[in-house]
Amino acid sequence: MGFPARDNAAERFSAPRSTKPAPRREKTSTLTPALAKVVRAAIKAGVKPNAVARQFGVSLAAIQKALSETET
Repeated sequence: MGFPARDNAAERFSAPRSTKPAPRREKTSTLTPALAKVVRAAIKAGVKPNAVARQFGVSLAAIQKALSETET
């Protein structure tokens, strides 16, 4: 009878590793242009950026990016 923790550790380091690189994801914006416009309007109306991020389920960085982009 062996030691399970020791056996598992040995297997973890001796197991063959995949040589294929992880697939790259395409960069996609989490905010559509229409949603970015709504975000800018909410911020202009006085809603805090953290509250807007929570409301739309995006990161604060996405909100800041929407604010830094100019409307076209």
